[in-house]
Amino acid sequence: LGEATGVDRVYMFENHYEGDKAYTSYKMEWNSGIFPAQINNPKLQNIPFNQVKVFIEPLMRNEAIKAQVGDFEDGWDKETLLEQGILSILVLPIFVGGVFWGCVGFDECKTERNWTEDEFSILKTFSNSIAEAIERKASIEFERNFLRILQDQFSQQNNIVEQQNLQLPTKLETFLQSTLGEKRDVATVKDLTKTFEDNNKYVLIDPNHIQDYIQALDKSINEFASQVDYTLSESNATTFFDVELVD
Repeated sequence: LGEATGVDRVYMFENHYEGDKAYTSYKMEWNSGIFPAQINNPKLQNIPFNQVKVFIEPLMRNEAIKAQVGDFEDGWDKETLLEQGILSILVLPIFVGGVFWGCVGFDECKTERNWTEDEFSILKTFSNSIAEAIERKASIEFERNFLRILQDQFSQQNNIVEQQNLQLPTKLETFLQSTLGEKRDVATVKDLTKTFEDNNKYVLIDPNHIQDYIQALDKSINEFASQVDYTLSESNATTFFDVELVD
């Protein structure tokens, strides 16, 4: 995506909340290689929202930022952007489950750039795909927890059945002793043993096919988790769209 749009950086910020305070941190970056990467810039980690109000407030209203950095009000926001060599910027918010999760941004460092509607539309689609992937990944965590509960409960019931069946030989011997005493012929013992086991052996009944559901859910989670991780991967930022922008 960075190569297709000709920008110098594509990156993602993720927010985190501590009580009534909110912070945002630079988490991922694609870089054209022309200008320095910022992924290890300490100034871009744990930035308090109140330190970047001019920058963050439009995003909190689910509004994009399309601007020339020179037009920003003087302050920490503008100073930090200029330190990175940014001349033009496009930033789109990411909302997950109605909560302001973070943002994805695009830096133009070579020249001041007026972002076209086509470019904005492409980048907006990209940010939406990230939001959907993050939201789905959160739902996968819920499904994983649910799967673990099902697996634990099913395993516990299996253990109960196994423990009960381990006692069958002792119970069978008691039954045979009380029924036949010491005088036993093979055919009678065989018949009584089968009857006893048929009537006393524990079997886990699964009328709702929970075991099949567990296996299907496990497969679904693993497959979708792989897809989500791919969507969120840094390498995918360069291949997510195959586009050609025309002036």
